[in-house]
Parts: sequence; C-alpha cells; structure tokens
Amino acid sequence: MNHTKGPWITDIRTGVIKIYPESEGKHDCLSGIKGVVTFIGEGEESQSNGYRYVTDEQIANAKLIGAAPEMFDVLEMLEKVFYLSNVSDDDNEAWIEWLNSQDQLEQMMKKVLNKIRKL
Repeated sequence: MNHTKGPWITDIRTGVIKIYPESEGKHDCLSGIKGVVTFIGEGEESQSNGYRYVTDEQIANAKLIGAAPEMFDVLEMLEKVFYLSNVSDDDNEAWIEWLNSQDQLEQMMKKVLNKIRKL
C-alpha cells in the first residue's frame, strides 16, 4: 500500500486544519506545508476578508483522518489476531503469539482512540 507514512499530526488552527506526517515536525505557520489533507474553515466569518473558522464537524473529521495510519495498523493487528485464533488450538507457539497479539492489539486500540479523543 502506498500512502504517506504515519503517524500524522492533526494541526488545528483558527481557520485551517492541516494533516501532515509527524516526521516533518510541528510547524509555526501552515501556509507553506503541503499536508496530506487540508481543511479550510467553513464556519462563521472571523474577519471581514471572508476568513472563516473551522467547524466542529471539520475538527471531528480531521481527527479521524489524522489517525488513519494508526487505525490501519490496528486493523492489520486485528487480522493477525483472527488468523492466530484459528491455528492456536493445534500449535502451542501460535497460541502464545495469539495471547501476546491480543495484548498488543488492546494497547494499539487504546492509543489510537486516545489520539482521536484528545486532539
């Protein structure tokens, strides 16, 4: 799969939201940042020149999109857990890996949910 490597930063400002790779570091000004996704404010007008605030819906959508690489990792781990659950009855090593994978999956899920909820 060819997507921009994560994790991504969801950078929420007054009139714009940019989502960009964490590897680029946090930026003071977003105007020169390409970003993976950019939201331009669609809410109330904040200045006479038409500049608008971002809406709550835009912020919620940005949080979900910004967590996409981590959500993809969680889904891949879930796929592994399901696979191992089918082979673990006959294979002791697979059973141990299945138990460890469940713990890892739980930690990954908590991390991504916290990222989405805390922004």
